[in-house]
Amino acid sequence: MFPTVQVPIYELTLPSNNKKIKYHPFTVKEKKLFLLVKEANNLKDIINQVKQVIKNCIISPPDLDVDELPIIDIEMLFLHLKARADGEVQELEFECKNLVNEKPCGGITKVPFNFLEAKITETPGHSNKISLAEKIGVVMKYPTYGMSQVLTKVDPTEGEILDIIVDCIDYVYDSDRMYYAKDEKREDLVKWFENLSENNLKKIMQFFDTAPKLVGTSKFKCGKCGYEEDIKLEGIQDFFS
Repeated sequence: MFPTVQVPIYELTLPSNNKKIKYHPFTVKEKKLFLLVKEANNLKDIINQVKQVIKNCIISPPDLDVDELPIIDIEMLFLHLKARADGEVQELEFECKNLVNEKPCGGITKVPFNFLEAKITETPGHSNKISLAEKIGVVMKYPTYGMSQVLTKVDPTEGEILDIIVDCIDYVYDSDRMYYAKDEKREDLVKWFENLSENNLKKIMQFFDTAPKLVGTSKFKCGKCGYEEDIKLEGIQDFFS
């Protein structure tokens, strides 16, 4: 039997709930999966490969359900895994869109990003507890990574949006008790939601619009025309530019 080569163990605090997890960086096996992520040409394949990489690398808690983690946790985890494997600072290529003589410059420049310095941005006033009427309200959960297939669509259907909202309801409350979505029939939950006013729907949609985001920033200076601007990356797909 060959001797075991120990890999380092790191700790990370999940942004959605401040719980600590332990993970190891990519091994050769995860590196192969990571290459599949880079080669994936659709969001569904990226999601599946990202989740599998994370499942392989999580050490504790052993019962962590990756499929139920909010998008922001998945993105933070994967970014740290990538940084531990390939280095904190990595260069991404960007094409200059600056107009020169009324035509896009087109110069390709490598821009360094420190993946471990990506920050969680929060909108002031954001809350998952939403008041709908006097003593009646709803508490929402953050969307899971699997839901991002719908959330990132250019034109999702009303039915898809409805499903996401209903799936993200944690519980409804009034002055007497809390009504947990997991304990109710889905058709009853859908019926309750469909009877809400347009104003209440806007309040719930505000929860999604102001949800925390993982953002990386860096300075861009075109090596061809000298144009400068700040570059901002949001989400895993941007970090694979």
